[in-house]
Amino acid sequence: MTKLSSVRSLGKKRVAVRVRRIGGSNKYEVVPGSITMLSGEVKVGERDGALIVDENGEAMQPTGKFLWTAETIDPFHLVTDFF
Repeated sequence: MTKLSSVRSLGKKRVAVRVRRIGGSNKYEVVPGSITMLSGEVKVGERDGALIVDENGEAMQPTGKFLWTAETIDPFHLVTDFF
């Protein structure tokens, strides 16, 4: 698992999804129906090398960049597309 870089407050409310780490890999699957809101105070950062896939196993690409919550515990994390 890679560590988060550039950890900071999100700054404003944003929509996020829950992802679940698959095994001991750097691959994460979106949990269906897990859409949620993050507050602007949530600490987030970038996770280099992580791959997010949908429920069909297809790789997902961000519009901007994926930001991950810093205060969540494996295997689940919240991720937002920051653009």
